[in-house]
Amino acid sequence: SLENILAVDVDYPRPHKNLQIPAEMLRYAITLFRQKLEYAVQLEYEISGSNALYFDTTRADDGETLEEDGYGLTGHLVIFTNMLKNLSVFDQKAAREEVTRWSGLEDPLFTRLRIWASGCKELTTPEEAGRIILSLDNETFWTSKQERDLLFSMRDRWSEMPQKIIIKIEKRLCKGDILWAGQLENSKELIAHHRLNRICWLSAQ
Repeated sequence: SLENILAVDVDYPRPHKNLQIPAEMLRYAITLFRQKLEYAVQLEYEISGSNALYFDTTRADDGETLEEDGYGLTGHLVIFTNMLKNLSVFDQKAAREEVTRWSGLEDPLFTRLRIWASGCKELTTPEEAGRIILSLDNETFWTSKQERDLLFSMRDRWSEMPQKIIIKIEKRLCKGDILWAGQLENSKELIAHHRLNRICWLSAQ
């Protein structure tokens, strides 16, 4: 196998200073950047044989901002989301069209970007935000890797989403399958803990 011959990794170089892209060039720049992110996902899969990508949150704490020099894919996701937020100010229609292009990409990276977009009023309507959340498979919905960003997005759009969508999300929180926990000896306690953890956090927020 390749790992017996070579030690291979994917590197994510970035400029020493943040890129300042003119507004009229943002749409084109975002298209190119997305293509490179797609390529990165392919390379990571080729090397590891899985899509278990490493990256940190796309949501800063309230009142904070994320740095674009984060490690590996994290910094590039921050660059990409910042570019998209800037585009939404200049051309909201183009920014929303970019979000729709991620719908067929099921890897963890673009799934995270969809979750991020569902929390942004300038990028998704309340109904679109709710449908993104409902479209997540059970593994993604309940994994700890996506939990923080998903909860932030649900919190930020909850009061706007149509009632029919809110009811479906509530039902999923209370009764949705947590597949990974069902295989463990103390599965009932774990499942109850994870449900209550999210419900209590949303209630407090």
